[in-house]
Amino acid sequence: MLKRKLQKGREHFKILSQTAHKTYVLIFFEMIYWMFVLKGRFSFYMDYKLYLKKRRISDYVAPREFRRIEKRLNSPEYYSILEDKYFFSKVLEGNGFRSPKNLYLINSTGIYNLESRKYIDEGEFLQRDLDGFCKIVNGYGGGMIYRIEVAGGKLMLNREKKILSDFRKDIGEGKYLVQERIIQHPVMNDLNSSCVNTIRMLSIRKGQTIHLFQDYLRIGINNNYVDNGMYGNIRIGIGEGGRLMDHAISNGLDAPSVTMDRHPQTNVSFKDFTIPYYQESVNMVKALHELYQQFYMIGWDIGITPDGPIVIEGNNITNLSSYQILYGGMRSAFREFADSPG
Repeated sequence: MLKRKLQKGREHFKILSQTAHKTYVLIFFEMIYWMFVLKGRFSFYMDYKLYLKKRRISDYVAPREFRRIEKRLNSPEYYSILEDKYFFSKVLEGNGFRSPKNLYLINSTGIYNLESRKYIDEGEFLQRDLDGFCKIVNGYGGGMIYRIEVAGGKLMLNREKKILSDFRKDIGEGKYLVQERIIQHPVMNDLNSSCVNTIRMLSIRKGQTIHLFQDYLRIGINNNYVDNGMYGNIRIGIGEGGRLMDHAISNGLDAPSVTMDRHPQTNVSFKDFTIPYYQESVNMVKALHELYQQFYMIGWDIGITPDGPIVIEGNNITNLSSYQILYGGMRSAFREFADSPG
């Protein structure tokens, strides 16, 4: 871990040497202020390009400030409403919103068939062909998600053969939800077909009105079966009408950002790409947030199918890092909402 961090630091400073940056003395003191006073990560200072001469820390929402606002405006006692994937899906189902079909709940004690509402044995589970995802019920951030396939009585997890009893032992006390795989819109498949490429939409409630504050598209690369940024996948800003911006970024937890203008595998140019059903997605998110009046802000993961948008998850927002990397400092716009939430 330390070796990777040192390597990342070297890569960041290699980039720094190629730019019109502030003096090294100023950068040093800014980093001290950013990391120890504002509680920001070194990597965010670099990814925000705060070392450039015209970049100002005061234009960015720092982690310490964000946590204070989030704690004041969002109610922690309601977090579980979003974090529990099974409960979340039942709320959506009861209110007519499209979401992935739930099939099973699995833990170390058994397999619960959600359709028949009874426990089944491993033999019965393996009799039914399945193509979907297995997600820890209260997880987030793209971790602890498995691509699950059952065919011919055999189980595959992340494309590797697995014995079901061993998997149940591996998960320990965790409880997993098995959902049917989403069929993605063919236009989104042209961009990347290894996973469902999702729009992360941040909605904010101000008074009686729900606003779309900002959004971006997450795109899988290198045959990843999830699109989360921590796996090195692509993030790109979205312009008017769902048209992608000219350049995207890709980075993992231990790598500096890389800029690109087209998908490295499919060669699709980002600036020429428009997300299908984009306005319908915006409308859906606003209607969704109406159900969650306890929350000031929510991050939604929206997939695009041939029949329109589908809700994958709702998330408690812990920072604005991806938005500020893609769009620049958002402190002024964000504080305008936060200082007068209505």
